[in-house]
Formats: sequence, structure tokens, C-alpha cells
Amino acid sequence: MGRFDRNKNQLNLIRALKGINVPVHFVGGPIPDEKNYYEACLKEADNSPYFIFHGWLKQGSDELIELFQRAKVSVLISHKEIFGNAFVEGAAAGANLVVTKSLPVYEYGFCDGFFQVDPSDINDIKEAVLIAYKKEVPKSLREIAIKRYSWENVILKHIELYESLQ
Repeated sequence: MGRFDRNKNQLNLIRALKGINVPVHFVGGPIPDEKNYYEACLKEADNSPYFIFHGWLKQGSDELIELFQRAKVSVLISHKEIFGNAFVEGAAAGANLVVTKSLPVYEYGFCDGFFQVDPSDINDIKEAVLIAYKKEVPKSLREIAIKRYSWENVILKHIELYESLQ
């Protein structure tokens, strides 16, 4: 979900999942400086029917909502990441998570339903995605994502913060 660039690490995801016959959906496209990286991802995917590139989809579109609803695993394996809306959106939709070790997932309130990986280790990525793909998603994962990070709750926290400053 999002832009294709070296930091987001889609190329290692493709390398990790090549040949295992699990559908992988990519939403987004290249940023101007990373068109070569995007082309490398397409080349590595080698026209496999298991790697589906949707391009940019409009927020709230039926296709995007359906992709989230059908997802078994949401993957965010950036080399560096500050928060990552994609992993919260995946959790809220009911998917297990595979996330980079650079994210302090426990500090965000998540206790289970996620697997942290070394984004440079293709075998680590592959193993985590396959385990997450087969594992049932704990109800607590979705509940935490919605309770802590829904727009309504984020707005309420902001209001509380502003009111505390008066």
C-alpha cells in the first residue's frame, strides 16, 4: 500500500514470495525519483499471476475496500518507518501483520497478530508471511487498531489534548 521506493522494500517482498503461489496485491506506484525501482519490481515479478499491481486507487474506492477486506496479511517491511498507516489499516481490516523491526509495534499497543522481520532478510520475510497467512487473526488485533487509531478516536484524543492546554 503506497508508493514504490527502495525504503518501502517491495522488491524484497517479491523476491521472498516468488514461486510460492500466494496472491500478493500492490496498491500504489512509483514516485518520480524511483521509476527505475518500480520497473525493477515489475521485472522481478516476471508477469507472475500471483503478483498483482493495481496502481493508485482512490481512497474509499470499492476496489480498495475489497482488497483490504480480503487481505489475510498486511505487509510493511520498510527499512525505516515512523508509523505506517498501512499496518494499522491492515489490522483494522482484519489481517495479520508482517512489519519491519524498526517499528515499535508493542509501544503502539499491539500484543499479537503481527510478526516483525529484518527487512533485508528475504528468508525471514518469506517465513513470516507464510506463518501469518496460515494463522488465524486474533480479534484483539482489529479491536486495538480501531480503538486506538480510528479517525474518530484520534480526533477525540486531539480534542482532549487541546482542552488540557486551556
